[in-house]
Amino acid sequence: MISLSVFRRLLDLYGANLARWPESTRRSARRLRAESTEAERRWRDAQHFDRCLHYFDPQFGPSALARVRAGVLQATRDPAPRPFMWRMLFQPLMAEAALFTTVAVVGLTIGLFVTGNPFGGAGDADVIQLISSIE
Repeated sequence: MISLSVFRRLLDLYGANLARWPESTRRSARRLRAESTEAERRWRDAQHFDRCLHYFDPQFGPSALARVRAGVLQATRDPAPRPFMWRMLFQPLMAEAALFTTVAVVGLTIGLFVTGNPFGGAGDADVIQLISSIE
């Protein structure tokens, strides 16, 4: 017996016509439909959707259809644009570069703070007081 989620997936793939379903799933689908009200409801929804698709008759003029066909043909003939070479080379390295830059700035800041920066930073007593307050 198939589960309801598998049944829904098969309905999405093949529709409500069991002749389109894989042979190995048809009997289980019939049994589940007979036993489950949810499966029966989904089956009826799929039948309704199939009928809507069958009777769908778009009212487009020949020029609109010609434009769609031309667009599809053009898309199949022209390859997708290739990414720029710099993106291919450097984009994988961006995360590592950002991490390195962050570590370098933090290290430089700590180094200048601890050793006393030339701009009149903290003295040794201030560093000892700061470290003791952290612990």
